[in-house]
Amino acid sequence: MASENSPLQEGKKDQNFILRNIKIFSRTIGLMALAVLWISCVFIIRDHSGSYVGFYLIPISTIVTFFEITWILDKSVCCVREGCCCQVWSAILYVDTWIKFLLYTALSIPLFLAHDRIWLGIISGILTVSTCQTVSKNPHNDYHYLYQKTTTTNTTTILILITTTTIIIIIIIIIIIIIIIIIIIIIIIIIIIIIITVIVFIIRFITISIIPSTTPPPSPPPPLLPRA
Repeated sequence: MASENSPLQEGKKDQNFILRNIKIFSRTIGLMALAVLWISCVFIIRDHSGSYVGFYLIPISTIVTFFEITWILDKSVCCVREGCCCQVWSAILYVDTWIKFLLYTALSIPLFLAHDRIWLGIISGILTVSTCQTVSKNPHNDYHYLYQKTTTTNTTTILILITTTTIIIIIIIIIIIIIIIIIIIIIIIIIIIIIITVIVFIIRFITISIIPSTTPPPSPPPPLLPRA
């Protein structure tokens, strides 16, 4: 147990509330995102069975679920980090922070490329990217993380900024696409209204001007015969 004056406790005191509890926040967000991913998967398969998005979400949700619960499995496994199996497990734990961010970003790209633009698929893609945790799950690195607070704080801040910026950029792109689609629809509607108005005007002009002029004039009355 660390004393009150240990570097571990000093590192915790020097951090603000968010950085001090960033693991709790990131893991809570991860579990909530997992629930939304699986719910979206069920609804997309039910309502859009002809799209690949729902079926693609099944392996994506499985992979994300596995990596997001590794910290629970790591606390449940009694392992001295020796042997082949423990080395493999250590390699799995190494997939964290920026590596997980790149992995989740690559996995989420097909969710944004669906031709039918399923909203739950887009939301799932955003959640997949944002699920990436910014703090190492390996408990053996906790002391080093808190003791080297300056370097780690800067790295964590940069990762948070990168993740937040990516999410904001994706949201802005989606909003811009929606605005462009709405503008195109409005322009098409205006063009259709103008075309219909012109056609109606032409038809009325033809009906009023051309058709009456082509009708034969009335025949003159018969001449009066002189009386005998």
